[in-house]
Amino acid sequence: MNEARGDDLALITDITMWLLFYDDLFQHIVDKPQQIAPIIQDTLTALHASPGSVVASGSRADHALQDLIQRTNALMSDEWMRRFRCSVSAFFASILNKSLILQDGTPPDVDDALRLRAEDVGVRWILDVIELYRHFELPPVVILTQSFQRMQTLIVELAALQNDVSSLQRDLKDPENDGFFNVVLALERQHRQGISQALRLAHAMYHHRLAELRTVRYSLTRQLACLELDEDTLIGTRQYIADACNLVPALIHAHLDLAAARGYFREAQEVEVGPDLLTDNRLNVN
Repeated sequence: MNEARGDDLALITDITMWLLFYDDLFQHIVDKPQQIAPIIQDTLTALHASPGSVVASGSRADHALQDLIQRTNALMSDEWMRRFRCSVSAFFASILNKSLILQDGTPPDVDDALRLRAEDVGVRWILDVIELYRHFELPPVVILTQSFQRMQTLIVELAALQNDVSSLQRDLKDPENDGFFNVVLALERQHRQGISQALRLAHAMYHHRLAELRTVRYSLTRQLACLELDEDTLIGTRQYIADACNLVPALIHAHLDLAAARGYFREAQEVEVGPDLLTDNRLNVN
């Protein structure tokens, strides 16, 4: 999305900052669903309100959300807005479910941890925003294909694994909060062979999905020829696929740069946590 400019860039930045505000807010009450649930309820009311309508109650953040919805609605179709609302709702669902799991006290298994983290990292809405800044909307027949849906799932899971490897040192110090859902730590709980072995298993999970993403991208690109798309739509769809897949190397650099800046790698002593765990010459999925 580094090609976004002007009003598009301002809108995308505002959406990002709005979501980061909530991410920071919930960090302080992540184990208190009684406090989280009312906030999420008010936010979803604002999210699903008709553009231009006034929500009587709600925080300043909810009113800011209404402004974002109104600005976005002026650019995108009702169908895109529906998908975007679903993506944002999935982010809040992961926050709520994490809070309930923490209160229950039963750690999630590997599959559940990955599922929660995949929504928690907020990449699904970024995949929607690609269409916004490209001024292009994917046709429903593309979205309905199994290849497209699997491509999106793989991208968000890859981002989740990047996140959990790069933030492992932080999560090791906070096992009762974010560490509860870290996929590497879930692997260690399941196999009980130490953190280094759990990291190797996470590495295998990551590269298995990376290889599948290449296969799925190839299949989806071939299937486009069967969907009777006009030339402009075909070009736009191919551009979207490229942008979506390019998120994988873009996000890994963002995760690793952030982890390095916070000193997570310098703190690693007994476990191998570093850029080499995820990067290799096969990272490029183009």
